[in-house]
Amino acid sequence: MEYFLSDDAYLALIEYAHGRTPDISAETKDYLIEHGYLIIDPPELVVGSGRGLDDIREVEHEPRISEYGKGFLRAMKEYESRIAEFRSLSESAGKTADSAEKMAALAEKKAGRADIKSIISLIFAFIALVFEFAVNHQRIIGFFQDLFT
Repeated sequence: MEYFLSDDAYLALIEYAHGRTPDISAETKDYLIEHGYLIIDPPELVVGSGRGLDDIREVEHEPRISEYGKGFLRAMKEYESRIAEFRSLSESAGKTADSAEKMAALAEKKAGRADIKSIISLIFAFIALVFEFAVNHQRIIGFFQDLFT
């Protein structure tokens, strides 16, 4: 059993579901009938207002949607709503990914600045250490000699 129809057949089936008779090709109509989406009631014999057998005629009915066709449309409606949900989730995930990319770029830029600032602070700390050693080198040497003796 096929689960998907051509666009023409699908739109025609929707028209039949709403009680309208669409203008479709005989091939599409035959396909819908053959696969059980549409039902054609058997022709009726109708007697006219006149008397006699000459006034009897056969009336053919237009196809109508079958229960299978109705079920197919319900399933397709559910399918389309799920597709819409997934599309919405996909768009939301895309926006989140874009936002995360921007945040990562900003964090990388700030981390680069922080690296530069930390290098500058290490240079100042080293310069301060050199000055401290230059000014108090006798006391520092004495402290280490007392510590290890």
